[in-house]
Amino acid sequence: MDRLTRSKLFAPLVLAATLALGAQGIWGFACMWTQAVIGAGMIHPVNESLEITRDGRALIRHMQKTNGMWRHDYRSLSGQEVSDATVNSATALYLAAPTAKPDWLNWNQRIQGFADTRNWPTYWFLSRDARAPGNAYFVLYDGQTRQLVGYFGPHGFRPDLPPADEQFSDVPQWGYAPILTAANYGGGSEWNRASAVYLIGNSKLWRIDIEGRAIQTVEVPDEPVSVAWLGTNEHGGPAFDRTKYRVVVRTRDNIALLDVKGATLRSFPIPAPLGERDIRFFDTEATDVVLTSHSTRGDADVYWIDEAGGADRHENVQISGMKAVDNESAAWLVALVVPAPLVEAFYYTTEAAGHVESGDAASMAEAFAQTFNQCWPAILAVGTLSALLAAVCYRHRRRYADRDGAAWALFVFLMGVPGAIGYWLHRQWPVTERCAHCGATAPRDRDGCLVCAAEFPAPELKGIEVFA
Repeated sequence: MDRLTRSKLFAPLVLAATLALGAQGIWGFACMWTQAVIGAGMIHPVNESLEITRDGRALIRHMQKTNGMWRHDYRSLSGQEVSDATVNSATALYLAAPTAKPDWLNWNQRIQGFADTRNWPTYWFLSRDARAPGNAYFVLYDGQTRQLVGYFGPHGFRPDLPPADEQFSDVPQWGYAPILTAANYGGGSEWNRASAVYLIGNSKLWRIDIEGRAIQTVEVPDEPVSVAWLGTNEHGGPAFDRTKYRVVVRTRDNIALLDVKGATLRSFPIPAPLGERDIRFFDTEATDVVLTSHSTRGDADVYWIDEAGGADRHENVQISGMKAVDNESAAWLVALVVPAPLVEAFYYTTEAAGHVESGDAASMAEAFAQTFNQCWPAILAVGTLSALLAAVCYRHRRRYADRDGAAWALFVFLMGVPGAIGYWLHRQWPVTERCAHCGATAPRDRDGCLVCAAEFPAPELKGIEVFA
C-alpha cells in the first residue's frame, strides 16, 4: 500500500473514483426525479383494489387521480357502478400458504404481549426465536408488583424457563392468535386483554385458557399452517360483549372455523388452485365464505364457498395497479440506475445471500444460478458496455504512452459508466496534433512526436511576440 501511495497512480485514481461516485449520485437522483415527475404528470393514473362486502359481493374499488386529487368509486365485476352507501366491507383475515418461506422476525414480532381480564392483570408475553418457524414460550409478569410470575409452554405453567425441548417448536410466523376482548387500563397504561390464545406449535393447534392457565390441543382436519381470530359485532354497537369471536385455522388442505372454546363450527377443503397460495378469508353475512388470492400477474382469484363446503362460484379478476415488479424488470432498473459491474456484483451477492437465508436456495452457487437465469440480459448489457468503455480508455491511454493503461482500463470496467466519467474528468487532457513527419496523432505535451520522436515545428510567429 505504501508503494501505491507513493506512486503517481494513487492520487489520480482517488480523484477519479470521487468524481465517479459524484456522477453516480447525480445520475441516481436524476433517475428518481424523472420517475417522480413522470408519475406525477400522468393525466389519469389509476389504481384498483379488490373489496369484499359483508353481504358477499366482490367489488372493484377504482381510484383515479384527476387534477391532483384522488377520487374513488366502486364497481361490480361486470363494470357497473355501485353506490358507496351500499358498501360495507368485510374483515379480511390473512392465512399464509403451507409453503411460506422461513423469515426473520423483527422485535415487534418476536415479543408480543397482552393482559388477562382481571382488574390487576397478569401480563403475558410471547417470546419467539429470531426466525420463523422456530421455538416460542410465554413469560408472565404480575401487573401490580411488576415481578416475574413464571413461564408457560406446551406442558403448561412452570416457575422456571423451559428448556428448548420443552418449548413450543416450529411455530410459524402466522401461527399465533390471541382472542382480544377488551382494553385494560390497569397500572396506568392501556393493554389489550385476552381470554384465550390459539398457537400453532409442535405440528398441533393449542388453545390456552388465560384465566385458568390451562392448555389443550384442538382437533383440526390435518396439520395446521396458520391461524387468525375473527370478531363480528352482530348488533352494530361498539361494546365488546356484543361481539361474537371465532377462530379461523388453515391446515394444509382445509380451512376450519372454530368457536372460542375450540369446537368446530364449519370445515371445508381449500380449492385446489389455492392450495399453495396465500389466502384472504372473508366471513360474510351471506351463507357463503369468500376466499381471495392475489398473484404477481396483476389478477386475483375469488371463490365463494357454500354451506356444504363446495366452491359454488369462481371469478378471476384483473386489477390495475397490482402487478408486482418481476426480477427481470428489477434487474433492468438496477442496470439503468447503477450501470457499474462492481456495484451490481455487490447487489446480486446480497440478493443471493438473502435467497440462501430464506431457504429459496441451498447454496450461494444455486442462488447465483437462479439470479443469472432471470437477470442475465441486464447483467450482460452492463458488462458489455463497461468492457467497451474500458477498451476506449485503454486505447486513449496508449495514445499518451501511459504505462498505467491496464490499471485505468480495469478501473473503468469495474466502475462502469460513472468510472468512465470520472476518468475523463479527473485531469485536463493535452491537445493532440497530427505529426508532419509520420502522420500519427500525438499529444502536444512534449517537444517531439510520441511515435517518431521528430520535433514539432515551432509556432508560426505573428509579429506580436515579446522576447525577453
